[in-house]
Amino acid sequence: MAPLVRTGGSRHTGLAALPHRNIHSYNVKEIGIIHYLLLIPSLLCKCGPPLFFMVSGVVLLGKNETYKKILSHRVSRILIVMIGISMFKGICEKSLSVVVSTFFGGLNWYLYAYLAFLLMLPIYRRIVQNFSDNEWKWFILIVSCLNILQAILVEANITFVTFSNTPMIVTPWASVSWHIIFPILGYGLYNRQELVKQNFMNIGIVVSTFGGIIGILLDIKLTGGANFEMMHQFFIVLPACAIFNFIICIEEKDTTFIKLMNRIAPKLAPLTFGMFLIDTHSGMRDEIYGLFFKEVVDGLHGILAAWWIIIVLLVVYGIIVWCVRLIPIVKRVL
Repeated sequence: MAPLVRTGGSRHTGLAALPHRNIHSYNVKEIGIIHYLLLIPSLLCKCGPPLFFMVSGVVLLGKNETYKKILSHRVSRILIVMIGISMFKGICEKSLSVVVSTFFGGLNWYLYAYLAFLLMLPIYRRIVQNFSDNEWKWFILIVSCLNILQAILVEANITFVTFSNTPMIVTPWASVSWHIIFPILGYGLYNRQELVKQNFMNIGIVVSTFGGIIGILLDIKLTGGANFEMMHQFFIVLPACAIFNFIICIEEKDTTFIKLMNRIAPKLAPLTFGMFLIDTHSGMRDEIYGLFFKEVVDGLHGILAAWWIIIVLLVVYGIIVWCVRLIPIVKRVL
């Protein structure tokens, strides 16, 4: 697989220059129907970070805290994590400059975005707590339509300067606005459920998912997949909303499965952030690959290999984080 290269604000893998396509980290000489079908879960998997911000919106935007409480209780915790990672990397490389450079620009975008969300909490709270029903409906419509339109413009290689200056609703790099739009969407979907018809969500997820797939397929054909990461990011607004709305609906049902999940989820939830930190800020994935994957994956079909990798990573990361969280000071932060 060719290394990732940053060009003009987007990431690509230089696939057009290869004699075969490289999709989902394994090589296939021809793209068959199975790979088209796999684009659906690959698109929906991108809903993970937006769903996190939506849940954060539900949990935090309904509160009324002072800036002092936000800084001391919420911002301080994420800063400790960011400083800790930066110091760990600096110690490993024996360089103070690495500590500074990592903290200000070497961490995963997700940490900076969440920090921005926390710092803006009082302002976001004023917005959502004063939304009228009509304003809430317009917000969903505008965000959804403009993000889908931006995806089409990206594929057509058209730059619309207005989108570069409207980060509250859409940006040239989709995740730049996620810490704004998804907490607000999550809060609204949870607290104004009666305003959003289920049919709207069902139609939305179908249209945007298949729109995203068509865009990705066109991108693979025209540019060798140079922009399909961008296509994923822009088309997930409605799928993320639909998944979130579905979770809200089933959570209210008193079934055995829901009761079981209500007992399991609180045990798993504290592990997820630590698992994310390990995967994005350490070389542990390579070590685990050498121990569990190399011989097995080489003999498996690409789809089975992907499932094997995902399952083993989740199990190993989960065990590591569970053990680390036994340390009281770590448990307070993670």
